Amino acid sequence: MIKFIYMKNHQIIQIGIFAQPIDQRCKARFSKLEEFYYKLFLASKKLRLEIFIFDLSDILKNRMVQGRFITKIKNGKNVWIRKIVPMPLAIWDRSFGMTSEQRQKLLRLGVKFINPLAFAKISRDKIQTYQTLRSFFKKEKVAMQPETALYTKDNAPHWLKKFNYLFFKPQTGSKGKGIFSIRKVEDRFVLNQKRPVTRKVLIKKISQFTKKETYIVQQGIEVLTINNAPFDIRVLVQRGGGSLVKIHHASRIAGENQITSNIHSGGFAQNTQKILKKIGWDKNERSTINDKIKNFSLKLHKFLEENIGQPIMEFALDLAIDENHQIYLLEINARPGREIFQITSKSISELTFVFPLKYIKSVLISMKK
Repeated sequence: MIKFIYMKNHQIIQIGIFAQPIDQRCKARFSKLEEFYYKLFLASKKLRLEIFIFDLSDILKNRMVQGRFITKIKNGKNVWIRKIVPMPLAIWDRSFGMTSEQRQKLLRLGVKFINPLAFAKISRDKIQTYQTLRSFFKKEKVAMQPETALYTKDNAPHWLKKFNYLFFKPQTGSKGKGIFSIRKVEDRFVLNQKRPVTRKVLIKKISQFTKKETYIVQQGIEVLTINNAPFDIRVLVQRGGGSLVKIHHASRIAGENQITSNIHSGGFAQNTQKILKKIGWDKNERSTINDKIKNFSLKLHKFLEENIGQPIMEFALDLAIDENHQIYLLEINARPGREIFQITSKSISELTFVFPLKYIKSVLISMKK
């Protein structure tokens, strides 16, 4: 059943969020991971919702779970408390690293995943993302996706010959970890913006970097830069209540000597319009690219929902723009964070927590009918 609590003649709905294990200690400030849930907690109060967090170890018998709720004690410290509540009919999956077998366990309990598992599977695998979207990009001319393939020792010479600039990424990696780049300069190759090496040395280095996990190789894009630092655009696509879909975006600038702009790898955030203005784009150019980003994001959202056959509550896109104003889709993220919006706009940051809760609320109410 869906848990409804009645307080002062008002109905409050509980929402279960499947998450990473949480530190139970009482403290004044939460970690970055817990801060996400705390902001959800604040947003839930505005919507008369009550959220709780749980993981696999919290599942009890008879479809009950030991939920973890956020509250405050008298001295103002945030604290987690435990309550035993019914297993929710639908959950928001914010976990990382959960295996297919573990997800199947939840499905056997009759749990519905708010963001479809089929979508999570597509977005987690960069090759599957690329292949799934090929038909979309044959028709969509506003944006492109860089040529991408599974890396093997046999196809390395082909890629090194075809493109002067390449990125190598873990096939199922995230947060910018394990990524390296190669740029061809005359008869030598620059690895991660360091000193040039010969082809023989390069092949040996690639083998060392890729021996522990499966990698993809991707066409490098000469993206726009500010003060010689590349930047990309993080777009957050979210459903709210009903059929409303909201688009927010901000830019991430690579840190010093970094090849990616990921916040977790030393990048920092800034308003996209401000960056484009700083690098010389006029008002019309900025307005045009803003419209293109929004229209493209909405079209892609619609395509993915039609491809999967289910609504998608939220996802993030990482976009790059080259000197010709061409947009490229670099990656899709099914469990996006909010750090970039917390830095660039507090009001938008708050909305990014409210919107998915509105959508989940509408889903739970429709399931109750």
